[in-house]
Amino acid sequence: MIFNKKNLLTIKDDALGLLKFYEDKISPEDSYWECRRSMTFNVKNDKNGISTKQRNHVKLIEERLPELMPQIQEYINQNAGKAYEIDKNIEISWIELENDNTQELLWTIDFEFKNRWEHLVVEMKNWTPFHLSFWS
Repeated sequence: MIFNKKNLLTIKDDALGLLKFYEDKISPEDSYWECRRSMTFNVKNDKNGISTKQRNHVKLIEERLPELMPQIQEYINQNAGKAYEIDKNIEISWIELENDNTQELLWTIDFEFKNRWEHLVVEMKNWTPFHLSFWS
């Protein structure tokens, strides 16, 4: 989110294209690099840029997401208490990658409802959904 953030830098990355850095003065760990590709990726890191590992994860997620969508759709419908259809009721707003030092790939998909200002968030560990939440 850009609420408490200010765009400080814009750079051209050879692998990912244009990156914009948003710094959060209140919570520096929430600062991120915005990368707009086939969808928007927010990659948490400091103003020094994103890591090679994060670059690779952006590309890998972008590549694998279409094949993961049925699994994510099923997870949402099993855990939301109501059936939602991706692209009919909800659409991807952005994908966020954590700045982590673990071997696991931790990332979230933020879906926005088409008919109201509310979001559904699916947290992923590697290629498996493990947590669902709502926010507005």
